[in-house]
Amino acid sequence: MRYVHELSYTQMFQISDRVTDHSAGVASKLACTVPLDLYVIDLGGGLRNPESRQVTPGDVLSTPLKCVLDGMLNPAVQARGPRPVNMRGFLSVMGQTAIGGNQEGCSRFGQRSYAIVSDRYLNFSSRVGYHYAILDCWCGETLSKNYIRFEFAGGAAANAQRVRRVHCIGLILKELGFTVEITGDRLRARYQKYPRHELCARLDQLGRLLIMTRQMDMLMVDDAAVQAYATKFLNGEYH
Repeated sequence: MRYVHELSYTQMFQISDRVTDHSAGVASKLACTVPLDLYVIDLGGGLRNPESRQVTPGDVLSTPLKCVLDGMLNPAVQARGPRPVNMRGFLSVMGQTAIGGNQEGCSRFGQRSYAIVSDRYLNFSSRVGYHYAILDCWCGETLSKNYIRFEFAGGAAANAQRVRRVHCIGLILKELGFTVEITGDRLRARYQKYPRHELCARLDQLGRLLIMTRQMDMLMVDDAAVQAYATKFLNGEYH
């Protein structure tokens, strides 16, 4: 089942790759300091100029994408220099890469990320290095329709470190009110039937989380690190 699940994501990413490569005017590249090769596909009302091949955060009209970008671009989250590297974690990543343990995943998920948007809808597929995240959201005025679904999986480090990272993310999301399910190094979370402003606040936090969790698996060298980094994030300490 996991193999079928991963193949389905492969096909989705390949469709998006073909859109950005060959369909002029369908996908717009986002130009900003977010460390993602991000393309936006507007279903209607999501971009100021949907026919433009390049857009900026100021061109984004989609409420959920604006909130995610606000979190990603928050000055407190932005890197202030090289990230501290734990040598045990770094060597684990290098060892996994050397034996080819993650090459298939990297090839499968590539490097481009995609946001399919409307004024109230967002499907955000983020691929950074060896891990990926999927964020699906409806953020409108009808409380019963509102939801956020979030999924995170993968990594370049050893399995124990990848599992610790998703447990760290799980602790954070539970504190933010999400229902969380973890299987191995894969996390699924849901937040539904809350007012629009509550979803916007969580989407901002998810934007920050997506930036902070980059290469976090290298830092997950023991179980104590799980709670430590979750506490730091919840206290607004991102470095």
